[in-house]
Amino acid sequence: MGGMDSPDLALRVRHLQRLLWLALVLALLPWCAIGAGAWYLTRGRIELPGTLSARAFEVRSETGALQAELACAPQFGGSLRMRNTNAREVVYLGGEAAGGGNLTLHAKDGKILVVARDNADHRGAVTAYGQDQKPLAFMGGGVRGDGVLQTWNASGTPIGQLCTNQYGEPLLQLTAKDGHSAFEAGTREDGVTDIVLYGANAKAGALFAAGEQGGRFGLFDTNGVERVQACCCAESDTPRFEIRNASGETMARVGQQYDPPGGYFRAYSAGEHVAFYGGIDDQDGSGRISLYHPSGLRIFAACMAEDKLGCVLNTFASDGALTFIAPEQPLSGK
Repeated sequence: MGGMDSPDLALRVRHLQRLLWLALVLALLPWCAIGAGAWYLTRGRIELPGTLSARAFEVRSETGALQAELACAPQFGGSLRMRNTNAREVVYLGGEAAGGGNLTLHAKDGKILVVARDNADHRGAVTAYGQDQKPLAFMGGGVRGDGVLQTWNASGTPIGQLCTNQYGEPLLQLTAKDGHSAFEAGTREDGVTDIVLYGANAKAGALFAAGEQGGRFGLFDTNGVERVQACCCAESDTPRFEIRNASGETMARVGQQYDPPGGYFRAYSAGEHVAFYGGIDDQDGSGRISLYHPSGLRIFAACMAEDKLGCVLNTFASDGALTFIAPEQPLSGK
């Protein structure tokens, strides 16, 4: 019997190993198929509901830090909270105790920047905050149901507001640093629209107004008394300019005479007695100058002569009696 060399022997061994592995796989395959079929037929089936319910859902980072939370609370309703990498809340969106909605934005250190919320019975409102979480600006509904815009300085002192006054008319108001009103522009109950500037002691300094009779300008002293007034006279619808004393009495007046038309200047003594008049003569519209006694009687007059050809001078006693006239006769036609 002839011998078998080494290469043939190794080849036969590898062939037998393959046949052995094939036989092992064929032997195990039916059992695996039976086991898989049994598991499929007998496994428990989990039916997912149409709505997945939970009190809260959380989103966390790879390190486990809370990044977002969707939750509901019985007293507020649903809410969404988002946090930064330092785990500080930066966004809140949800309900609040008053029953309305709330959107709050925070800075990276957690301090409040902006709040948009339900303003109770005054509708919506947005408030911006500065350092120490003091309000800087507010925009929303006011107590009368009208819109309101308010601003504050960094220390929390009000500096301005745009709203309506107690009559429901528009009002723009600026406040000085010490808290008193510095500027107002609005419409009053009688329909007059005005602009008022206040001094350092909260007294009115200047007034610009527009009403049915036209415009008006006034200057006030430190006691709030109007010392200068320029307006359209309500009685005759003609312009006039007045200077008054500290008691409010008229000391001088420049204006337009209604009938006959023309200009005039009057100076007054205490008690508003006329002391000087220069302007249009009441009779013929010519020029006239008059001086008056403190009692109110005229003591001097320079005016056009009756023949309209020159001037005539008249002096009077304190009782009104004529004391001097020049010329004594009316001027001739020459």
